[in-house]
Amino acid sequence: IDTLFLSPGKNTAKINDFLTKAQNQKIHVSRLVSENSYAKDVNGVQKLLLKLENLEFDFQGIHLNIEPHTFDDYKKNIIWYTKRMDSIYNGANQWCLQRNINLTVSIPMNLSIENATFLANNNITAYIMAYENTNQQKLLQRTQLLRTTLKNNFVWVLRVEDFPVQEDLINTINYLQENGISRVALYDYSTLINMNS
Repeated sequence: IDTLFLSPGKNTAKINDFLTKAQNQKIHVSRLVSENSYAKDVNGVQKLLLKLENLEFDFQGIHLNIEPHTFDDYKKNIIWYTKRMDSIYNGANQWCLQRNINLTVSIPMNLSIENATFLANNNITAYIMAYENTNQQKLLQRTQLLRTTLKNNFVWVLRVEDFPVQEDLINTINYLQENGISRVALYDYSTLINMNS
């Protein structure tokens, strides 16, 4: 493990201890910000920036998990949501650049090429959520244009609960690496721990 995304609770002592231990192990910890309403609200960018200004604890980066593709009206308003996400990415990226911290984002496999181009042009690492379908060959074919547009600045994310046993997960990671996917992440790591217990 070299990177973790954390959405902390209110136990300040516990979080500070965790961050210290992670730093001692050279593990990068980004603050996970998951709030889809930022993409729906016309003031979403300003609300996101206000949230970032008021974050507790010292994180090494920000990771946005904002998913407008889950909205009922997404397909009817793709152009509008595409522009909105570019505004969100841009606002968060400027905020992070001013503080010399890293910005990463979670994206669906059907992310618009316009959004992917923005991420690539601004060197923002995208975490592709390859969930539900375990047929990695099919998913790699489906995301060829997306991955090419991102210029290999992406991480392939597997959802642990999609795999009945750990061996299936390990075999899938090996398959991905054999097919040129050098960076693989797991969601959610706690599921993997429970799988082994």
